[in-house]
Amino acid sequence: MFNPIQQQEETSNAPRDFSLMLKKLFFTILLLTLFNYLNAQDAKSTKLSMGIEIGPSLTTFYGESNQFNQTLPAIGFSGGLNFQVFFNNLISVRTSYLFLMKVAKPKIGELPTGGILKSSGSNNRYSNFYYLGIPILLQFNFGKRVGFFVNIGPNLNFLVKGERVSKINDNPTQKSSIKANRFDFGVTGGFGILIPVKERFVVTFEARNNFTLSPLNDNQTSKFYSLDFLIGFSIFNH
Repeated sequence: MFNPIQQQEETSNAPRDFSLMLKKLFFTILLLTLFNYLNAQDAKSTKLSMGIEIGPSLTTFYGESNQFNQTLPAIGFSGGLNFQVFFNNLISVRTSYLFLMKVAKPKIGELPTGGILKSSGSNNRYSNFYYLGIPILLQFNFGKRVGFFVNIGPNLNFLVKGERVSKINDNPTQKSSIKANRFDFGVTGGFGILIPVKERFVVTFEARNNFTLSPLNDNQTSKFYSLDFLIGFSIFNH
């Protein structure tokens, strides 16, 4: 059964890395162009916000393979820029340009160590997967001053790097590249609270569920699930 901690090392592929860099640049330009275009429209007809969001995430696996039973929930990270267009007081569209770290951590003693680890030794192995994430969320807003919201929509993730981290007994920590699909698609849904600070500034607190619909690689069926806890700060155009 596939295990992300025991994947084989990935060979260097310069054209693929260059392609990934172009994708990141394209989406950055696209988001900034969209925001600038909308901000140039009539301020009375379109309400916009732009800000940052950051916070920890709890990642694990779900699916049909045994991988779900061999990993523990692990603390990851999510953070970046967000953009939001309000069509009226109820409905808005929100997108973000996020840096994500998802962690696969095995249960202690669940993984074979090829005779390297003795019963009295220590074994600390996990895998880190770094993504560029772009959720596109339809958001419903409620309340007048202190607001509440729920959102749902697709989530696009582009793999930047995958690495295996191993610390066995007193040996030095070792890191190596591991294979994973370069792109995955998922569904995101969440809820939160919006607190005005001044006329144009707000602070948000959000819990967001992310279900990846694509397997981690082509050899197994397990998929990432993460629960993000985000704190955001945004500014409105008017």
